[in-house]
Amino acid sequence: MDVKLENSTLCGKVRAVASKSYLHRALIAAALSDKPTEIIGKNASADVLATVDALKVLGATISATEQGYWVNPISEPCEYAEINARESGSTLRFLLPVTAVVTAKSTFFGEGRLAERPISELLSTLMLHGLTVVGDRLPFSVGGTLSGGAFEIDGSISSQYISGLMFALPLLTEDSEIIVKGEVASESYIKITLDVLKLYGIKIEKTEKGYFVKGGQKYVSPLTVTADGDWSNAAFWFVGAAIDGEITVENLDINSTQGDKVAAELLKKMGANVTVGKDYVKVKKSSLSGIHFDVTDTPDLAPIMAIAAATAKGETVITGVDRLYLKESDRLSATVKMLTAFGIACSYKDNSLTINGGKLMAAAIDGVNDHRMVMSAAIAAAAAKGLSEISTAEAVNKSYPEFFKDYASLGGKIL
Repeated sequence: MDVKLENSTLCGKVRAVASKSYLHRALIAAALSDKPTEIIGKNASADVLATVDALKVLGATISATEQGYWVNPISEPCEYAEINARESGSTLRFLLPVTAVVTAKSTFFGEGRLAERPISELLSTLMLHGLTVVGDRLPFSVGGTLSGGAFEIDGSISSQYISGLMFALPLLTEDSEIIVKGEVASESYIKITLDVLKLYGIKIEKTEKGYFVKGGQKYVSPLTVTADGDWSNAAFWFVGAAIDGEITVENLDINSTQGDKVAAELLKKMGANVTVGKDYVKVKKSSLSGIHFDVTDTPDLAPIMAIAAATAKGETVITGVDRLYLKESDRLSATVKMLTAFGIACSYKDNSLTINGGKLMAAAIDGVNDHRMVMSAAIAAAAAKGLSEISTAEAVNKSYPEFFKDYASLGGKIL
């Protein structure tokens, strides 16, 4: 689906959707618990629904409510499970270790670019602990009995490997240790995992080498869990307002462990007029200037912060961008192409993207079937003079199905 957007000023209030990162984790923990859990926070994105459907296959009963989800935990695990992770890396990497504990055998499928995204490191580690794997990329089958011990993981590839192990290892009889090699990418997402696990009574100890996980633990339902508002998706509105508008994003917890809440800080450093309240962030149009910042821990912010940089005076340098090619698309190449199409000069060298601020010009943008690229292009289109067109706009369903509805409510012109 193509969408045509005209230059417009984005103003008003919008409520942040529930964080899909938080919901993935809360749903999995609830499915492994001793009692039902009410999860307050709705996000019917494709990724969250992939996790919901996978947990249902494993034996959980999950129903959507007006406020979020009601989860009856897995009572009688199935002997064999077929899990379609669709395009969700979180669903695949979190549930692969979990499924190895609660079922005798499973087969994983995927869609889109998921088969190209890294998984071999996690498979190899699980194989060293008793699992048999048929196939080294999707689709593949997993069988055997997972045993505890020392699990070595390269943290620079994906923090989701570590989170997946954290969900599964407490259920084993033996104690385990997660030994993290190299620098941990997107470490803030591990903090979200630890926060959720703590709510469900699971204890994991930070060590010098990684994490110690006591075996024989049980997930205890807190009965009610409230999901954080999504700072990652809120960042699109922050940038849209800073460029040309005034937007208040509600339902945001300033104490959240989500790493992407740094977007408000980065815009402040660029000169944006940002007000942070107890449960909201308000951003007004302001003159922006280029800065240097790193996205190793917050790679999802790179495309939209690149749009902020495109309108800033001077030069902006974004470091830590090499991992962008491992996302739903090659986001590094896609971001460079998007900026170039909008008339902005940029260049890549040695894990850094340099952007020279200028004036956005209307353009035809390939959304590359990537939700974050489509939403970033939509924010740029609002600031660009003339009529822009974005392909594969339906990709927003992956994380934010109501994006264009909210865009229109804030004054965005959709033709």
